[in-house]
Amino acid sequence: MSWFSGMMKKLFAMLAFLENMVCYTGLLLITFLVFFNVLNRYWFRFEIMWVGDFALYVFMIFVFFSIMLTTREHGHTSVEVFAQKLFRRAPKAEKPYKVFLIALSILTAGIFTIPVYNFAARSFEYPEYGTLVRWFNTSWIMQSMFVMMLLVIAHLIQTMLVEIQIISSQGNPGKE
Repeated sequence: MSWFSGMMKKLFAMLAFLENMVCYTGLLLITFLVFFNVLNRYWFRFEIMWVGDFALYVFMIFVFFSIMLTTREHGHTSVEVFAQKLFRRAPKAEKPYKVFLIALSILTAGIFTIPVYNFAARSFEYPEYGTLVRWFNTSWIMQSMFVMMLLVIAHLIQTMLVEIQIISSQGNPGKE
């Protein structure tokens, strides 16, 4: 294993740890906020209006991060019927097809990143705040979507490089 490859593995392992911590924290925060809101509204009969909006804002940010997490874990939904039928008799051709699909996904994510970047850049220039949660900058939602797109592309590139490495090692039986 080369020095660069080892460094990239460590980088993506640290990134995965950070992504997991952000998602766990968001899940706990949203659970607490919703529980607190229900408790206040139905048990104490004292509704705090901004808690529900704040929970929604935080939820939207972590919905975007769940997309990135799903991409990292290869949990996306795909239709495998076509590949299974096409490559039934030539299973070695399925790996290059998979690399092609990942490259197509990178291209698609890159195309969608352009307008998301424009929205995120505008949100830095013109911040918007919530109506009930006046201190919460709702521009963070667009900024987190841009970060999610970059992380999705990074994870797709990592997956494609791993698949290419698997293909090349299958060509050289002595290489592992």
